[in-house]
Amino acid sequence: MIRLRRSQAVAGLTTGRITAFSDGVFSIAITLLVLNLRVPTVLPSESPGNVLDQLRTQWPNLLSYILSFVIIGIYWIAHHNMFHYIKRSNRAFLWINILLLMCVAFIPFPAGLLGQFSFIEQPLLARVAEIIYASNLILTNLMLSLLCSLPGFDRPLVSKSAGKPDRLFSFSFVLHLPKPHRSPPDAYIAYQRGA
Repeated sequence: MIRLRRSQAVAGLTTGRITAFSDGVFSIAITLLVLNLRVPTVLPSESPGNVLDQLRTQWPNLLSYILSFVIIGIYWIAHHNMFHYIKRSNRAFLWINILLLMCVAFIPFPAGLLGQFSFIEQPLLARVAEIIYASNLILTNLMLSLLCSLPGFDRPLVSKSAGKPDRLFSFSFVLHLPKPHRSPPDAYIAYQRGA
């Protein structure tokens, strides 16, 4: 076990390594999204129409990729902006950040499920994929909200020159999900528009 000097324990730990590690996780998660897209396999003797048919079948995966890429981008921007205010960290802050990164790193899996099962004839499988996707976004929002609210309880984490940190995310996204006609992407778009 590493023991901190008294001055370090009081002042808190710096955030350079936290942001570097977090940026790495965000970049890997956003890159893994593309693995849900498949290159069409076509024999040289087949017509170009077969390639177009195979590409047309991938539009749900492409839509899921674009949506998830934007969502991870939004999380990264919020995380990046938050560290404008945060100059020190403590153990609770580190663990909440780790849980946030775990949720972000998991996004490619439900994004793959969403692309595979959302637009098929079996509504039950589509609903299960949408629930898993939405649950992951809810957990990610919860972790980001906890991370953003922690400096309010532990003021030494916040830079004195930065002022009071804003609340970057709210839980109102959750309120948009119970409407039965909305899928998680629709709910997220409605949340962003304030509908």
